[in-house]
Amino acid sequence: MRKRYAAALVLIAGLTLSGCDTFNNLFGDNDRFINVTVAEALTLPVRRDTYVRVTGIVGERLGHSEYFWFSDDTGRIRIEFDRERWSFHPNPPVQPGDRIRITKGEIERDRDGNIIEVYRMRRL
Repeated sequence: MRKRYAAALVLIAGLTLSGCDTFNNLFGDNDRFINVTVAEALTLPVRRDTYVRVTGIVGERLGHSEYFWFSDDTGRIRIEFDRERWSFHPNPPVQPGDRIRITKGEIERDRDGNIIEVYRMRRL
């Protein structure tokens, strides 16, 4: 009986360790991340599943929308906090003047140029 339990534990441990990469490929963050400045984000081509990391200061809010200006020493770009993704916040998750690190943002383009859609960020 103990041999069966020991064999089962070895089998489970082996499957768990060998399956880590598979689990991360299915459910993990295996997207491509690029550390950029705002100036580089303004000129990046838009590619699906390519995400940026950038640090800067949140500027003024653009009207009553989820858009803000975001800047660093190299330039200024618009960022978007999608309402569905950030719906747990009664107000936008940042205020003008906050220094943040966008840890996962996707470059999008509209008629006015590139935008960073913020998926994850943290205040500094």
